[in-house]
Amino acid sequence: MPDTVYPNEMNISANCGEALESMYPDIYHCVHPMVRSMCEMYDVPTNTHMCPSPSRAVVEQMADQIYNNVVINFGIRDDVQPMPRQFFGPGFGGPGFVGPGFGGPFVGRIFLRDLISILLIRELLFRRGRFF
Repeated sequence: MPDTVYPNEMNISANCGEALESMYPDIYHCVHPMVRSMCEMYDVPTNTHMCPSPSRAVVEQMADQIYNNVVINFGIRDDVQPMPRQFFGPGFGGPGFVGPGFGGPFVGRIFLRDLISILLIRELLFRRGRFF
């Protein structure tokens, strides 16, 4: 790899990033600003519940608040029925895959709420400099 980067190469990289950013689904553009706003409000050094790292309960409360805001502001509800198990065969523990960390076929999970949790945790990791 070359040691120097020419200005026209930086523009290609920036354009590629912009193109990828535009591929996010619309729900991301609704939820992500709320996640960032919540982090800016509560993820400050003087908040003892957030520093050095928030507990699971605090993250869950933040995600619940964001979810409720999404429902109120955008009218988006996520009342998803449990997913049917899809994977069969040896090594999958019978009819369906229940891997490590899964208690079943996502029974009672709300996917929008899970997406909000993922975005919130990623934002908190990014703010702490542990983004992978």
